[in-house]
Amino acid sequence: MISNSLKHSLKSQDIPHKYEMIYTDQVDGYSLIYNPLSRKGLVVLQQSAAFYYSLIDGRRTLSDIFKLAQREDSRIMMDDVFQFFDQFLKSEIIFFKEEDKLKLPVITPPKGLNVWFHITNQCNLRCKYCYIRKSSKRMDLKIANKAIKKIYLTAVTHKIKYILFTFMGGEPLLEFPKIRLLIKKIRELEQKYKIHSRINLISNGTLINAKIAGELKKLNISVQISCDGFGRYNDKTRVFPNGSGSFKFIKRGMENLQKMGIRFGVIIVVTSKNIKGVPEFVEYLLSQKIRFGLNLFRDNPLAKSSLMCEKRDLIKTFKRMYKEISLNPPNFSILNHIDKISFNSPTVRICSAGSNYIGVRQDGKLASCQMTMDRVIGSISDKDLLETVRKGSFIKPASMTVEDRAACRKCLWKYACGGGCPFFVYQSYGRYDAKSPYCDVYRALIPEIFRIEAKRIIGNFSKSACDQ
Repeated sequence: MISNSLKHSLKSQDIPHKYEMIYTDQVDGYSLIYNPLSRKGLVVLQQSAAFYYSLIDGRRTLSDIFKLAQREDSRIMMDDVFQFFDQFLKSEIIFFKEEDKLKLPVITPPKGLNVWFHITNQCNLRCKYCYIRKSSKRMDLKIANKAIKKIYLTAVTHKIKYILFTFMGGEPLLEFPKIRLLIKKIRELEQKYKIHSRINLISNGTLINAKIAGELKKLNISVQISCDGFGRYNDKTRVFPNGSGSFKFIKRGMENLQKMGIRFGVIIVVTSKNIKGVPEFVEYLLSQKIRFGLNLFRDNPLAKSSLMCEKRDLIKTFKRMYKEISLNPPNFSILNHIDKISFNSPTVRICSAGSNYIGVRQDGKLASCQMTMDRVIGSISDKDLLETVRKGSFIKPASMTVEDRAACRKCLWKYACGGGCPFFVYQSYGRYDAKSPYCDVYRALIPEIFRIEAKRIIGNFSKSACDQ
């Protein structure tokens, strides 16, 4: 039965249109559709729905489509057509009137703040690609409390709705007692100012014993562990000061988190040293229902040597990995797992540096990005931290978006990758208006990632049918 509201919202003489920039593919007899302008992500159509979608040519009315459908099946009613096209409209893969089309993404006043809290320069590891200068410097509690309060005052000034705090270093668990106090402070100010806050902690995992795991559970925060693969693959780059590998200690830390029932994610930095071991490690993480992110290595001045992979090796290895994953897709989405690419929120700039990203150093000074902590742009004593961030942006011009990059303008994926990391682009080419050095990799892999997501959704279709 179709609702009266639906009957009146669509008319038989309405003409449906497909979006010009759209991606389609076929998986196991289903059609997958991605609209780069939509926040709905990937849409999968069963055969009946795909049939109706295929009849859209920008000239046919719903009445015309109904008549064509009736030739295939005389039992079809006009209400059936309304129902399918209402779903297409809600899924944002069609529009009826030009004024109702989804608009191109633009830079708008931020609703949230992304705060990178660099709590310490200290670390018990000496990872060969780390961009942080190790020292004994750490954040004083007085500075930390002042920073948190100033961040909330800035949020109030700019009518910010939420704040994401990320505690990082160095190794933040070296300052865990201090972090516990700061989280308490955040919770107090969250209640006072009625601004929702999320807290994330990125750790190398080596210090997570049973006690710390228990305390992390009580704090109710997100935890991410850096680990680059099993055994020797991780231990080629993630080492202690004496050169010994860290994997067995990371593994113990992850096991302690699992025992406490803490859901955590794993960050894998993909380098020329570990790429061969990434597929096996990802397979293990998926078997454990552990979410993961693949960060393709970005060269930096402190890296021991260039660890970038050949593009062809990345594409070949990951395509093979995705093919294996597609045979048994996870029950959770891995759509947004590579670098900062996102298919749920179209953007003209993937990075919030120079906009709503605040990097707080251990000395209370501010930076535009965690990759540029050596470049001071202000301090927590400044009147308006967002104003400081915007004036101190390293991106030139500060207003640059993916639309300003000639090589990106016609790309179907530009609103998902936003042109890539601007710091990495500049470091690679000496300019900000070029495409990401990993552009060819993204373009080759995205269709494979879509196929995995489509199979996951199809699996849910099948499960729903069995449950009925």
